[in-house]
Amino acid sequence: MSTVHSAKGLEFDHVIMLGNWDRPSTAIQEEEERRLYYVGMTRARKTVTLCELEKVSNPHTRVLDGRGVVRSKAGLLSEPPDHLLRLNYAMLDLSNVWIGYPTLSVGIRRGIAMLHPGSLVRLEQRDGENRIFIRDSAGQKIGALSNAASAEWKDKLQSIKEVRVHSIINWRKDLLEQEPEKSCPDEWEIPLVEVVLFDGDQHG
Repeated sequence: MSTVHSAKGLEFDHVIMLGNWDRPSTAIQEEEERRLYYVGMTRARKTVTLCELEKVSNPHTRVLDGRGVVRSKAGLLSEPPDHLLRLNYAMLDLSNVWIGYPTLSVGIRRGIAMLHPGSLVRLEQRDGENRIFIRDSAGQKIGALSNAASAEWKDKLQSIKEVRVHSIINWRKDLLEQEPEKSCPDEWEIPLVEVVLFDGDQHG
């Protein structure tokens, strides 16, 4: 889960746009909001679900029509299951990871190439390691958190229920702030993850 602004530049197989977009505004503000809504919709590679709140009109969905549009009414849970209420979700972005880590070896980049959005991974800091690493299901390192994020997440590792890849970002050597090593590839991929935690241990 994220805002449309923070999802710019990312893509997902399936996107769900929540409701409550019907807010009083000027014509200019409404046009800006419509463009933002379009940005959110175009993050989807396969399907996009556009939600409306009951008794609240969505000005952006009511004008949609055509063969590709399917309208349905969602059922309501009388009360959410307790185990769902105890879960929190956090999406790590580029500010939380060591962007240049995949440049250190071909093996790391090969491991990343095997991933896709939805792949199960792990956040771990083993004995002797100075930061938290992202590991695939076989235990191979395929990413690393930044120093600041490692310090922030160190005490939360035991509360993690699940970690999945939510997107894979392409990065280029010319975007690095520091001078790259001679062995640095021109381009590489960076996996970003979504973390599911129990109780109130939500990343802020």
